[in-house]
Amino acid sequence: MHGITNYRSKMKVPGLRAFLVAAGCAQGLAAGAADIPAPENMLTNPGFEAGLTGWDGHAGAMIESSTIRHTGTNAVAVARTATHHGVRQNMLGKMVPGQPYFVSAWARTDSATNETVMLSFRSTVDATADTTAIATESVASGCWVWLSGYYTVPLDEPLNELVFFVSGPMPGVKLYVDNAYVAPATGLRKAAAHYPGLRLGSTMGPTLFPTNVKFASAHAGHFHMASTENETKFKGLQPSQNTFTYAKAESIIDFSLAHGGTSRGHCLVWHGRWVPSWVTSEVRTPAAMRDILWNHIDTVTTHFRGRLSHWDVVNEAMMADGSLRSTTNCPGESPHWYDNPGIGYATNGAMYIAEAFKHTRLSDPDAKLFYNDFDCHYTNSKSDAIYYMLSDFVAQGIPIDGFGIQTHLTDNTFKIADNYANLQRFQDLGLDLQITELDVSLPVDTNGFATADSIEKQGQIYFDTLGTALGFSNFKLCQIWGIYDGYTWIYKFSDYARGQPLLFDFNIDKKPAFWGVWNALNGQAEKAAVLDGSADNTSSLVNSPLLRAAAGRRLNAYAANDFITLQTEMPFKGEWNVKIGMLKASDAGQVQLAIAPPNSTTFTNIGLPQDTYSASQLAQEFDLGMVDFPEAGDWQFRFSAVSKHVLSAGLALTIDYIRLSPVHCSPRFTLPPADQTIPANSDLAPVLFLAEDDTASGSLVVTATSSNTALVPDAHLVISGASPYFTIAATPLPNKAGQTTITLLANDGTLTATQTVSLVVLDRRR
Repeated sequence: MHGITNYRSKMKVPGLRAFLVAAGCAQGLAAGAADIPAPENMLTNPGFEAGLTGWDGHAGAMIESSTIRHTGTNAVAVARTATHHGVRQNMLGKMVPGQPYFVSAWARTDSATNETVMLSFRSTVDATADTTAIATESVASGCWVWLSGYYTVPLDEPLNELVFFVSGPMPGVKLYVDNAYVAPATGLRKAAAHYPGLRLGSTMGPTLFPTNVKFASAHAGHFHMASTENETKFKGLQPSQNTFTYAKAESIIDFSLAHGGTSRGHCLVWHGRWVPSWVTSEVRTPAAMRDILWNHIDTVTTHFRGRLSHWDVVNEAMMADGSLRSTTNCPGESPHWYDNPGIGYATNGAMYIAEAFKHTRLSDPDAKLFYNDFDCHYTNSKSDAIYYMLSDFVAQGIPIDGFGIQTHLTDNTFKIADNYANLQRFQDLGLDLQITELDVSLPVDTNGFATADSIEKQGQIYFDTLGTALGFSNFKLCQIWGIYDGYTWIYKFSDYARGQPLLFDFNIDKKPAFWGVWNALNGQAEKAAVLDGSADNTSSLVNSPLLRAAAGRRLNAYAANDFITLQTEMPFKGEWNVKIGMLKASDAGQVQLAIAPPNSTTFTNIGLPQDTYSASQLAQEFDLGMVDFPEAGDWQFRFSAVSKHVLSAGLALTIDYIRLSPVHCSPRFTLPPADQTIPANSDLAPVLFLAEDDTASGSLVVTATSSNTALVPDAHLVISGASPYFTIAATPLPNKAGQTTITLLANDGTLTATQTVSLVVLDRRR
């Protein structure tokens, strides 16, 4: 057994080691390659470092290699006489129909006005062409903008054209493109495709990913943004006056770019230990402090312009009682840009914050600018003060784009209604909402481990937190403050009494917290496909703050046995715990859930009929127990009205979500490699495939054997990567031709899965 029921038994890192890793005294888990590549990117020459190899002009456009680049040494420049002219790459035969992909690129224009750039796919079935716009952005002259989104290859046959391209703007305006990316969407990335405007992020230190392929793969498989934890704070960038050090921050930013993502800058204006001692070591005038701050903002934002899409301009300026942080109420945490000495606006309240935003906008007009703070996810004195300040900023036209809500939580029950009301008022201001530093710390024993009950409860809190935020259209980012339990700020600031706050454990395996996030994204009923329904029923979407993501699917039943069938993904075969969220109400009755495998008409009831009657509306979760799913894929979930409750006036049922938690599941090749043919005396270049299981992001091991060792010995098969992204390469023996069947074996330590791929080596003499 593995998964939830024996989660703790899979954790092998001793407590002392965990504490050392968490405190930054160790470099993480076992070292891998010195420089982690991005094997999942399916584009040829994605950064144009090999010139124009793999690319051509879209719609007849002329393209050339350019040293005006986003990163590296080259980009591509498109000379354009029409709006649809751009740069493209043929993806036919590389991408699998029905599989969602996360795609991105960076684009720039040089123009006197803002221009529109677009990332698209063009597919042709027979003679019918279809162009799908994935992302459209406005970009100022000389700036780079990140285009990102999802694309699923059409299932129609025959598909005779599939092209990735970037196009726009107005005819005559030169377009530059760099750092393009296409990769199969997996895990949390795939689940987040239900919310196209939402991105998922994680923070990291610069010592982890360069030597740890497991860590790198955990990020690449699940997150869109890799952000700095401390490396873009004042001290991290300017440790001594006018000496700026960017290398550590840039290593994280470049890592995110390699995996199709972007990063947030955290933060420009803060107090405390991340302000360097050279600022605090002498008494300065407000004018001198102002010069220091403006110089720092100008220099840093100019350097990162076009590479950091968001900035936390001011961080944690408010006290718990709603007053501004100053040397009076917060002694010892100097310097304070607000007062003593401040930058000259101490008598004008939050004016120093407003001025910081205005200055940042001048130096980086394209980045999204955020105010960021902690303990403000509920309505309280602090969040009230922030709300009034941001309301005033919006009214005055201060350049602020959003509110960053840190959301550091403990194992206390999450207060959904209070959080919802708080988010609502900030959305009403028109601001973007971001959860910027999400973690849920738990009490731990002397070995650094939380109890099984606490770990289960943590998964519920992640589910509730994200599930509430998804109800807001302005919610654009959920950023976890770290990736795995072995590296987190919590230990250092809790005297090791609390810990294990993240989605992955010390082995970089998925915890119930991971599945809490996955279910919040993947299981909302209003996002599920409606496959079927009884002839006399109707269904509709309902909106209510009582529901996760503030919406649900309503079955308007008229008689017993009226039903609706929803479809949701079962990522692995095996035993799962199934829970459903329903809205109890006075017009409801009993409901029976039944399931059927993909493409089947045979349904099996699971659990007993559930009574959803209540005198008043009440959201409730029903636990239907453990259920065996003998295959992976898109399963059907049929909700049938059994009968009305004795007090109910009708049979209407509102389905909130389907929540699935793995208990005992097998690994799976979610995207196996295609059969391959190569000439004799040549190597099989690395071929991408996906292998995953319910817990392993770090522990899944894939090995390969050859059926014809006289052609390809087992030792000549090389598997690289870590779950979910792997590659296989092969070196046939010299002057040999023939065929071999390569058997891949995925082993998570308990269960296995196999997959075969054919390799044909052609005799060049024929």
